[in-house]
Formats: sequence, structure tokens, C-alpha cells
Amino acid sequence: MHVWVRVGISVWLAIIALPAQRLAWQLPPRGSAEYQRTGSAQSAVAPTQAAALALESPRGPVPERYLPKVPPAAVLLQGEFDAAQTAIADPPSELRDVLRAVAFDLSSVKSHRFAQLVPYGDLDLTGQASPIDADGKQTLRFKVSGKPLTALPGDEPFVRSQFLERLCDVETMGTIVIERQIDRSKGLVREFSAEVALVLAEGKQRFRKLRLQEQWTLIALHENQDPAFRSRVGLAVRNGTAWLQKAISGANASFLQDKEDKPPRSFGSGRLALAIQTLEHADVPATDPSLIAAWAELERRELIDTYALGTALMALAARHAPPREAEMLHDGTLKERPQRQLPESQHALAQRWVERLLSNVDKRTDPANCLRFNYTAAARFDTSVQQYGLLGLDAAQLCGVPIPTTAW
Repeated sequence: MHVWVRVGISVWLAIIALPAQRLAWQLPPRGSAEYQRTGSAQSAVAPTQAAALALESPRGPVPERYLPKVPPAAVLLQGEFDAAQTAIADPPSELRDVLRAVAFDLSSVKSHRFAQLVPYGDLDLTGQASPIDADGKQTLRFKVSGKPLTALPGDEPFVRSQFLERLCDVETMGTIVIERQIDRSKGLVREFSAEVALVLAEGKQRFRKLRLQEQWTLIALHENQDPAFRSRVGLAVRNGTAWLQKAISGANASFLQDKEDKPPRSFGSGRLALAIQTLEHADVPATDPSLIAAWAELERRELIDTYALGTALMALAARHAPPREAEMLHDGTLKERPQRQLPESQHALAQRWVERLLSNVDKRTDPANCLRFNYTAAARFDTSVQQYGLLGLDAAQLCGVPIPTTAW
């Protein structure tokens, strides 16, 4: 009797001494979890913070600066997680992304700091989590406050102070409540509902109450590149292609026209080139009437700025790419991109575009020593334009246009 009591006590002590089982996601490698998502958002303005706090059910729309029109996709990718597979590693890009990040965090963290979230600043969440009950249900409650911007790796202090801080110009306070159900055995969150109540100080005697509700319910797990996923991607590409072909028909839409800017720009032509490049990557055949007409229009235009020139050169390289090039590079069938074989007239066109591109540089430096692209030749440059310039040079070299060695 006493032996069995001692044994029982020893086993019980051993059990309670074991560390709690670490929760982690168990999605298929490179797979995903797909959710059904519903939500609503409303806001209203009051003259005082107290009056805004008292608003129970604001009825007005939410300005786009607080919630972009297009919500994040209701999908969770295995590749988004940190090394421990417990939390999303990528920083959120907007408020609904914050809810997703917190609801899917299985690391038992009771506080979060989301840095440089426009327009809220650094969003600070502090709160508590209830124990996970037998059904896997848990409630997370947080107080929310906006904080001054902190530096991130690679930040330039000037950019942060002169640009980001101007965008993060509202004082934020409020609450977030999330109720979720965790499936311990399968390593996933089956569903969650979230409610956000924020008060945003927009200026003198102007306080906005923002109320956001989200409901996510798991509907499917997907293996990497499974047939259902590939089928839906194909349908999306076909629908997008049809929309784009209609949008550029006749090339007379206002967004495809080059306006008489000072200094001159060719942004409309750049958009046309981008549309052409997209259709080519969507495997629209070269004989398609919409593509033939778009190329004829682009070739007759005068391309001026680096955006338009870089994009047009990329479209030209895509025009003469072998079928399934990207896929064959990915699976190793092709070791490198083959040189393009251009007709003489298109080769001459590419050469003219490159000559103009190489003139759109920062005039404060010697291009033989430091090549920095601008929209057109001027005493300035920026990194975004630099990227388009480099992509244009890469495409031109692929098309057989010689690029000065010093350019690289």
C-alpha cells in the first residue's frame, strides 16, 4: 500500500515537473493554410477624446490611410514563419496584418511592438492571455498605444525624420481583443475573431473612433503547389490578362498617355510597357492582336525617363524569351538565361533606348566612376530609379546591346 502511494506520488510529481509542450505550427512544408475571412470597419469623428471613446457604434467609413481598400489575403504560408515555426517573422504592413500576426502567434508572447506602421507610428501592444482551455480556446487582450518611431537596421535617420515621421502623425490609443481556437494536435489556429477599438488624435478638437472586426475560419490546408492552388493561379492569371488587354485597348486611356510635364516625363508609356511585359509573362502569344497593337504604339513613342526606358527594355527581353524560361531556370533545365535574337529594327530600337537611358544620370558624378540614375539628367538620383536603370541595362545586355564595362 505505502509502496504504491509512494510510486503514485513520484509519477505525479514527475508529470507536473515536465515543461509545458511548446506550441508550434505544423503546416505542410512550403504549404499554406487557407481561411474564410469576414470583417467590417467603421469610424466617426468627435471633438474630444472622451467623446470619441464614448462612441459605441461609429457608422462612417474608415479613411484609406488607416485601412487600405484591398485587405491582406486570408492565407497563411509556411514560409512566413520564424525558425521555431511559432510566429510570423515578417513585419505587418497595416492594421489587419497586425491582427493576423498576433492571432497566429503561438509563442506565448504577451506584448508586441510593431515598428514603423504607417500612420500609427510604432504600435505597442501590452496585455494578457487566458489559459488555453480543453477545447483549445483562448482570449488575448491588449492595450494599444502609438509610440515614437524607433530605428530599424539599415534606416537612414534623415529619411525617417523627414518622411516617415510625417506620415505617422496620429496619436493612437485603444484596445484589441482576440478570441482564438488552437488545435494542439495539428499545430494550427482553427479560427479567430478580433475586435479593435482605437481613438486617433488627428488634430485640434478632432478625434476619430475606429472600430474594426475580423473573423477568420480555417477552410483548407494546401500542400506546396497542389493542383487546386495551380488551378486557381491559372484562373487568376487568365482573368487578369483579360482585364489588362481591355485596359490597354487602343492605348488611349488617360493613364497610358504621356502628359506635358515640366521637366518632361513618359510615365504613360512606362505603364504601357509594363502592361506589355505583364502580358508576355502571362504567356499571351506574340500573334495576339492586343499585343501587336500595344507594341506598335510603344515603338512609335519617344521614351524619356528611366522608369519607361527600363520597363520597355525588360518588355523587349521578355518578348524574345524562350517558352517556359523562368520555370526551366527554376528547375535547373536552363543554367542561365539565353541571349535574345532580335530583328535588326528592334535591336536598333533597343540601342536607342539604352543611349537615352545612359544619359539619365546624376550630373554631379562622373558616370565612368559612379553611375547614378535619375528620371532624366539632373543633379539628383534615388534608389528606386537606380533599380529600374539597372534592370534596363541587364535586359539590354541580354538583347545583345553592348553596355560599357564601366557602367556595371
